[in-house]
Amino acid sequence: MINNPNGTVSLRSENGHYLVAENGGGDGTFCNWNRTAIGDWEQFWMDYQPNGFFTLRTLSQNRYVSVQ
Repeated sequence: MINNPNGTVSLRSENGHYLVAENGGGDGTFCNWNRTAIGDWEQFWMDYQPNGFFTLRTLSQNRYVSVQ
């Protein structure tokens, strides 16, 4: 995990690629692990929850990441 200067985080895989929310996230979009640099679409807000878990929100669209 990379802590970005603006308070967001970026997630890097073992092979060095970053998680991206395609088109900045939102309805009908998806995530990939195929970026080699951090831009707006590769930055996420990490919101800690009272139960010890956290959520990820996209920087550019302020949308939550979900797994389906």
